[in-house]
Amino acid sequence: MSSYNHQLPTADKLDIAALSRLFQNTSTSYKFLFLLAILSTLKVQQQKAGKPIRLTLEDLAVEMALLSWYPIKFYKLSFGWQDQVAKIISKLVFDPSFKAITSTQGQNQLRSAIKIQAKDIGLYSLLKFVPYRLLTPFYALELKGIPEKRKNDLIEDLAGQYSTTVIPLYSLVQFNNTAAIEVHPEWIRYLLQDANISIVNNWALWEWANYLQKRNPNTPAIINKILPPIKRSSLNTQTGFWKQVIAKDPSLRCIYTGELLSDKPFSLDHFLPWTFICHDQMWNLCPVTPASNSSKGNKLPADDYVDAFIQQQIHALKISADIMATKTWDKATESHAIDLRLDPESLLDEVAVRQAYTGVLMPMMTLAKQTGFESNWAFSG
Repeated sequence: MSSYNHQLPTADKLDIAALSRLFQNTSTSYKFLFLLAILSTLKVQQQKAGKPIRLTLEDLAVEMALLSWYPIKFYKLSFGWQDQVAKIISKLVFDPSFKAITSTQGQNQLRSAIKIQAKDIGLYSLLKFVPYRLLTPFYALELKGIPEKRKNDLIEDLAGQYSTTVIPLYSLVQFNNTAAIEVHPEWIRYLLQDANISIVNNWALWEWANYLQKRNPNTPAIINKILPPIKRSSLNTQTGFWKQVIAKDPSLRCIYTGELLSDKPFSLDHFLPWTFICHDQMWNLCPVTPASNSSKGNKLPADDYVDAFIQQQIHALKISADIMATKTWDKATESHAIDLRLDPESLLDEVAVRQAYTGVLMPMMTLAKQTGFESNWAFSG
């Protein structure tokens, strides 16, 4: 991934170059999370004319934890060996269902849990440096040669001066006897009134994804794992494919339970968990009983199921080729060819398909296991 700082909108009174340098030489997640928390909170602010916007540090810490929970707990990403956020998140007691956590209500429940447990999990330790150090690019000259232990106080003093030559993103203030930041009016105008907040937020997310990709180099779909999945895509097309296959061969059985799939409604299971691969491609989907799909959730299936899954896919490819028009079949099986790195003409070659699946599935299952996904799941009835 590469940065696209040059796409940040310009402003006459503001140092956009300093904004673009916020994440230079960043070795932990804190700056990314703090800025994203600010932007997320600003999005829902109802600004009154002439009124400053103040955000308490405690509330921003809660948003930082919320933003961290999804990559760490939901998608099993690493923030890096120096980073302490994962230790904080690991102490949080919160275990919703998969369905709940992908909803806005689930986010609110998570936010509430973080607020209640904030002191117990050591959440506020995240605020020791980041509210000050995020402003460093605005005061590069003033901070040159200053000892580390004096930088926080100096940055706080400089940001509080509201100079006409250097306008920081915010200053550090007390609000209702609570530590807070006050977003500078010129930055409020830039972000909210000039409608640049979405552009700046997308830039920050891109930089955040770039940071995470470097620390999770073999993990797929990083860009899709930095925010909560509010809405999942419909699987109607994929379900329609399998309905045709099952109608043609009513003897097809669930690979987990052995039950006939033609007797009752079926569910589509992501053989490799959706939270690992973040896609709904046909090659990773298989029809199963609703009970087994619910039981498996985001777990990795036991190795004993791999052969049954591959054999079911091979069988489905052959049946669908017989009952579908050529163009329809080519479109339905496109992901098999692309993701399994197969020539489309080899999709009906059982040996080639089996070798391709084995070459893709086994390393990905090993990687998913290494990154924290629960493994060796088996249906127990």
